[in-house]
Amino acid sequence: MAHLACDDKALGAYFTPEAVVDALVRWAVRDPADLLLDPSCGDGRFVARPANSVGVERNPSSVAEASGRAPQAEIVEDDFFVWAASDRRRFDCVVGNPPFIRYQRFAGATRRAALDRCRRLGAAFSGLSSSWAPFIVAAAGKLRPGGRLAFVAPAEIGHAPYARPLVDYLTTRFGSVHVVREKLFPRLSEDCWLLFAGAAGRRTGRIRLPSIRNSRYVTGAAIGRQDVERWIARDEPVLLLRIPPRVRLPAAIRAYLDTAEGRRARASYKCRNREPWYAVPDVRRPAFVLNYMSGGSPGLAVNRGGCTCTNALLAVDPRPALFENGGASPERLLVASWGSSAGRLSCEIEGHPLGGGMLKLEPGEARQVMLIPPEALSRRDDALLDEGVEVMRQWRHVA
Repeated sequence: MAHLACDDKALGAYFTPEAVVDALVRWAVRDPADLLLDPSCGDGRFVARPANSVGVERNPSSVAEASGRAPQAEIVEDDFFVWAASDRRRFDCVVGNPPFIRYQRFAGATRRAALDRCRRLGAAFSGLSSSWAPFIVAAAGKLRPGGRLAFVAPAEIGHAPYARPLVDYLTTRFGSVHVVREKLFPRLSEDCWLLFAGAAGRRTGRIRLPSIRNSRYVTGAAIGRQDVERWIARDEPVLLLRIPPRVRLPAAIRAYLDTAEGRRARASYKCRNREPWYAVPDVRRPAFVLNYMSGGSPGLAVNRGGCTCTNALLAVDPRPALFENGGASPERLLVASWGSSAGRLSCEIEGHPLGGGMLKLEPGEARQVMLIPPEALSRRDDALLDEGVEVMRQWRHVA
C-alpha cells in the first residue's frame, strides 16, 4: 500500500491494497457483462479489473493515472455527488474505497450536494457525519435492483452514532449485509472493515457477524472462512444476534427474546445492568484472538474469518508501530514471535497459574509478553529458552 501526497490525504485518499481490490471485485462482478461503478476511483485499481466499468474522480492527476491504468474504462473527472445527480445510468455493482474526510473538512457545496442526495434516497445524516457514510449511500443509489455493493469502510460503521442512517439504509434496501474486519492500513490509527451488501431492492433484519464463543474453536494459528462455514454447517451456536439499541423489533425477534432462555439471559448481571438488555456493546472484529487460559501455551490465532469473540477469549489488535520491520507480514511476524521460545517463556513469566497446571494471561499481562522473531534467536538461545519454558511449566503443574 502506498500513501498519496499530503493534498490527497486531506481529501481522505489512500491507495487500497491489491489483494483487497481483487477480493471486492471478485465478489461484486458475477458476469463479464456486469457494469461496475467506482465512485472514487483514484488511480484506477478497481476499474482496471472488469471489462465494463465507470470511474468517477475529482483529482485531475488521479484521473490521468486511472485512464492509463484502465484504458477500457470510462473515467469521469467530476465531484461524485454532482455527477450522481445528473447521470441516469444504473449499475450491476458498485465497488470502491470512499474518501475518509472528517466532518470539519467535509463542508461547503460538496457537503450540501451530498446530504441533499442522501435525503432524496431516504438517509438523513447529522451535521457530524464524515464523508464516507453519505458517500456509500449515494453510491448504493446508483444500483439496479438485485445489484451488489462492496466497499472499504472505517470501523466507525459499527459504533459511530452518525453512521446509523447508513446502517438503517443498508438493512432496509439490501437482502444481505455482511461485514469483515481487516487492518488494511497499518500506519493509520483507523481500523477498516470490508462491507458487502447484496440483492439491492430487498431488505434484511440483520447484519451477519460470526462470533468465536470460546477457546475450543481456536485450534490452530488461524481462523478462516472455512472454519466459520464448518461451524455453521454443524449448527454450532456461533452466530451473534446483534440488535441495535434503538430499533423497532420484529415480532419474531420479540418472541425469541421472550423465550425461557431469553428470560434467564436478561436476569444475568451484565444484561440486567444495561438498557436495553439485549443490545450487546463494543462488538468488534479483532485482528487476532488469544486463548488466554491453557494447560500448555496460550494460543494466538489470526482472525481471517472476520469473527467477533466473546470474553472467553482476548481480542487482540496490535499497535501499527509493532510492524515497522521492513516489509515482513504482520500476521506471520506476530504469530511466529508469539510461538517462539522467547514468546512462550515470556507467557510463562508474565502470566499466573490458576492451579491444576492452568496458566492465565490477563489483558495487562498479555501486553507485556516479549515478542522476538525466531530468526533473531540462535540455536543456543532456543535451547536455553526451551529449558526455561519446561521448568516453568513443571513448576506450575506441581505447585
